[in-house]
Amino acid sequence: MRNIEDYNWDDLYEKVENFIRGYIPDANVNKGVKAFYNGNPRVEITFKQKGNQTAIKTLDKEPCFRSLSGYNVKGTRICRAEIIFDKDGNII
Repeated sequence: MRNIEDYNWDDLYEKVENFIRGYIPDANVNKGVKAFYNGNPRVEITFKQKGNQTAIKTLDKEPCFRSLSGYNVKGTRICRAEIIFDKDGNII
């Protein structure tokens, strides 16, 4: 099993940015967080729910996408999600 420091996290963040921009251009990649989900590296993203419902429905069908609990900021719903990689650092 690989250690969390064995991954090139800057590369993972860049892969997520390139992937998510095709669906939600204004999504934010939360850099600086290094975490695993079921032994696989994951990168958290945040984005506004308003105007992105179609993209969210499409992403929900992707095996690499996992929704997390969101929050409200000044009346705007912010969605949290994560993009999950395989053990080799490729998006699932």
